[in-house]
Amino acid sequence: FTALANRGYQIRVGGVGEHRGIGALRISPHPSNDNCQRATPLNQGMLEFSNELALTDGSDPAGPGCLEGDFQKDIWYCLAAPCSGVTTIDLCESQVDTMLAVHPGCECPASGALVCNDDNCSVGFGSKVSFDSVFGQPYLVRIGGFQGAEGTSRATISCELGNTCGPGNGDCHLEHDN
Repeated sequence: FTALANRGYQIRVGGVGEHRGIGALRISPHPSNDNCQRATPLNQGMLEFSNELALTDGSDPAGPGCLEGDFQKDIWYCLAAPCSGVTTIDLCESQVDTMLAVHPGCECPASGALVCNDDNCSVGFGSKVSFDSVFGQPYLVRIGGFQGAEGTSRATISCELGNTCGPGNGDCHLEHDN
């Protein structure tokens, strides 16, 4: 359930029939970006993330490159493209069997993925995607675990400038007398 900060809740735990004993009650928060509606802003550079205790929010299949039912325990980010060119999101250092999808815009529910990947790294089970981006345009990034894998890891977000001029790429054309 969604709990409110600084508010008390009564939780009732009981046994069924004759079943009695000692147990443990674990109360754990879900990640703040556990559903698409609460995507966290994302910038170029390094990102430490965790999908531990995340629920599955996205629809399946996530998009081309991913199989139906495999993308689980997802967390969401909204990336403003750092340049016009090719943006790469790299989870190759991940110790978690990750899946990764990028959708156009940051509106939920997410529209069809531009790219989706499971295991695109030379070693391990990390994911990596590259897609054509336009400077400042929003992209919804979904990171999840393959068949429910969860853990803490790192992502690298980078952008290679394209052959276009304008904001994010600098001035390509200068006026000359000739």
